[in-house]
Amino acid sequence: MSSITNKTRQYLIFYTLCIFIAMPFYEGGHLLDSTTNGYNFFRNFVSDLGRTISLSGERNFTSFAIFSTGTLVLLGSLTRFLFLAVSEFSINSRLLISIAKISALYSCVGVLGVVITPVNIPSLYALHIFFAISMTFAIGITLGLYSYFFYKENFTRYSILILVSALSILAYLLFIEYGPSARESLSGLTLHASVQKYIILMMVATFFYMTRGVDLLNNKVQ
Repeated sequence: MSSITNKTRQYLIFYTLCIFIAMPFYEGGHLLDSTTNGYNFFRNFVSDLGRTISLSGERNFTSFAIFSTGTLVLLGSLTRFLFLAVSEFSINSRLLISIAKISALYSCVGVLGVVITPVNIPSLYALHIFFAISMTFAIGITLGLYSYFFYKENFTRYSILILVSALSILAYLLFIEYGPSARESLSGLTLHASVQKYIILMMVATFFYMTRGVDLLNNKVQ
């Protein structure tokens, strides 16, 4: 299991680097102004990096390629980690284990769905939003279950921090639905784009932290 956790940590770092490396290659434009140059950290969404055509109307191949590569490379390792790590816990409930595996698997399927449905293609826009929202919800459920699993192993610190992340993700979904519209004002757009990045980086940090917890659990069992 240690080789899986090590690779997952490496790919989490690689994914994060790909996001930041892709930003300077984004051609330009944001949701409320197609004339802006380049990527604005506070007004562009992460999914803008995965556009094949930027909001300024230009080809966005380099940004798309870097972002997609980082996401797909992480996807395989993260899927394997989340699916197999459940076995490291002494949980007797087959139902909870099954739900954790299903939600983890769908989380990763949802990430793949987001990548293969660029938001700039009108016929794929609804699918992109569906994958993004449902994937985020599935990750929240997965983290909530892992929080419980760590709690049952008396890994209280891990349990609490993972639970905070899970609740933050679910709260983010409520924010998307009931918060200020990103399409109506620059302040609303800035808030949405900033919160999205916080949630993504928080998820990366949480998965990284989880791999450390699973390593400790594995050593404890051995």
